[in-house]
Amino acid sequence: AEHCEAAGSPLLRGFVDVREARWGTANGQAAAAASRLRERMPAIESTGYPILRAEAQAQLAESLARAGRYAEAL
Repeated sequence: AEHCEAAGSPLLRGFVDVREARWGTANGQAAAAASRLRERMPAIESTGYPILRAEAQAQLAESLARAGRYAEAL
């Protein structure tokens, strides 16, 4: 992720962020994955890329739900 940012590629960085959150959620770290992804959401939203934004929002909701934070996942 840091390499993407250093290369000036916020779009690719956003996809890496989503993938890392997906991996963390699948490996029992849903709460941490949700926190990290929530921190990155402003940068992801600022890309204006609809597919990335939708994937990030969906992954955030899944991570929150798996962490038992159902009200936040809605």
